[in-house]
Amino acid sequence: MFYSTASDSPLSVLKATPIDLFEGDTMLDPKWGIFAVALGIFALAASYSVQLGLAVGIGIVAVAAIFLWVQLRFAFQPGESPADRSALTRRFNRLGRNRRAAQAAAESGSQAGTDVSEGS
Repeated sequence: MFYSTASDSPLSVLKATPIDLFEGDTMLDPKWGIFAVALGIFALAASYSVQLGLAVGIGIVAVAAIFLWVQLRFAFQPGESPADRSALTRRFNRLGRNRRAAQAAAESGSQAGTDVSEGS
C-alpha cells in the first residue's frame, strides 16, 4: 500500500501522538527487564539447588512485596489528577534552581568582596 500524502502515512500518527516508551506500562518499561533478570536468577538458583532456589524465591517475593507497597503508597489518589502532582514537581524543581542560583550568587559575591578588600 502506498501513501501519497503525509497525512495518510502511518508515521503521521506517531508524530501527532508522541509516546514516551519508558514511562507508563509499556513493554520497554525498566521494571519488566528487572523482572526478567530476577526470573533468570531464580531459574539458575533453582536448577543448582532446590534449597537455594527456595531462598532466592523468598527473597524475590520479599522485594516484589516491597515494590508493590511502594507503588500503592505513592499511587494517585482517587480524586488526584496527574497534573496536580506534576505542578508540585515543577514548583519543587523551580525552587531548587532558584536556591542554587542564589547560593552561587552569594558565593561569587563573597569571593568578589574579599578580592576588593584585599586590593585596598
